[in-house]
Amino acid sequence: MTASPEPLTDFQRLVVEQALALAREVEATAGAAPHGRVLDRCEGLLLTRGREFLVGVLQSMAQHTADSAVKKGGSPAPASAPTASATRATRRAPS
Repeated sequence: MTASPEPLTDFQRLVVEQALALAREVEATAGAAPHGRVLDRCEGLLLTRGREFLVGVLQSMAQHTADSAVKKGGSPAPASAPTASATRATRRAPS
């Protein structure tokens, strides 16, 4: 017998939907990659889209935290998160 999963919060649902979209994109990239280039193509995709996903999750979490604080009576304050350019790493050469 399988236990019923706990209901997801709005934030969790957003992250799951974005992760699923990214997983589908990786699968499509792998399927379209030429022989011998699958890992390279998927790594390239994940270095950019994966980083965008992480930044988006952090921004959403910061906003969610700020919204929760306001609901609990805290003062509204802007939530900041690093921009994509601030977290961008240099891409390594294909091996």
